[in-house]
Amino acid sequence: MKLFPTAYSEPGTKPGTLADVKNGHYSLHMMSYTPASLTERPEIEPAACYSFIKDSDITWIHVQGAPDSATLRTLSQAFDIHELYLEDILNTGHRAKLEVNEVHAFVILSLPRFENKQIVTEQVCLFLSDHTVVSFCTGELDPFLLVRERIRKPTSKHRHRGGDYLAYTLIDTIVDHAFPVVETLAEDIQVLEDKLLEKPEKAIVQEIYFLMRQLLLLRRRLWPQRDIVSQLQRDDNLELLADDTRIYLRDCYDHCVNITELLETYHEIASGMLDIYLSNATHRLNEVMRVLTVISVLFIPPTFLVGVYGMNFDPGASSLNMPELASPYGYLFVWIAIVGMMGGMLIYFRKKRWF
Repeated sequence: MKLFPTAYSEPGTKPGTLADVKNGHYSLHMMSYTPASLTERPEIEPAACYSFIKDSDITWIHVQGAPDSATLRTLSQAFDIHELYLEDILNTGHRAKLEVNEVHAFVILSLPRFENKQIVTEQVCLFLSDHTVVSFCTGELDPFLLVRERIRKPTSKHRHRGGDYLAYTLIDTIVDHAFPVVETLAEDIQVLEDKLLEKPEKAIVQEIYFLMRQLLLLRRRLWPQRDIVSQLQRDDNLELLADDTRIYLRDCYDHCVNITELLETYHEIASGMLDIYLSNATHRLNEVMRVLTVISVLFIPPTFLVGVYGMNFDPGASSLNMPELASPYGYLFVWIAIVGMMGGMLIYFRKKRWF
């Protein structure tokens, strides 16, 4: 994930400025339905969408990819979308937010997914009015394919509920897309734990740091969504949502809380793994230093002994000048003394369990 994912207009430009995305591609899908009928247009021109809006129908228009400014302006005129909302749609990477007025509600959420073993977050914008839902999702993969399958069934709840239930379904789908990502992160943590306990290597630090970075950035993108869902279910002034739909939003809020708590827990586990690695590295260093210290201490008495007998005093000059140098067994006695001292210290160190 990028540290700075937010796109923005050049400083100094007027609010609502729309800059076309380079090499942008998009698709537009429309569904208009009642309990008895369904009209679906997989590829439809933006200008033709308005003709399907009826008071008795629920109309859902989904824009997948990076639409150009002309498409956004056409949809803006058809569905009365404010120019500031269009700017938010075009400049991706925004923090999750909710804006409500008397007739409209505008929601921005983040949808995480894996791409080439990297976590990427797509921005999803929802524009809700009385009978119409307009959704925008960045990226090439459409996350709402299963929602369309449910709408195509005449017995589904969507065909008998209003646009607020459709909006809830889209929000719930966005939130639930985080569970496979979190599950994959949990598996990565388990693999790193096994590596850390079996054979801690220096390369594992990079993997742990990369995992902590992903968890932290993902938490930053998903944490505000729990506040958005909570506001949707609790805001009594939001008349676009029916009371029975708010009950479903409570379940969606529980999912948001569960995801954020899992991310916090995994981040703490990853931080603990880093501490374990550092502790193991310190312990290994202490073990090496202890062995080297024991070896150094073993050679201190022999070093002192051979230093004494290396002073080269002449025994013939005085009877006090190292008379043992004239002994035929002096060399042997020195070795016996050296081996005895070193052996005695080894036995002592062993009893003390110093190595």
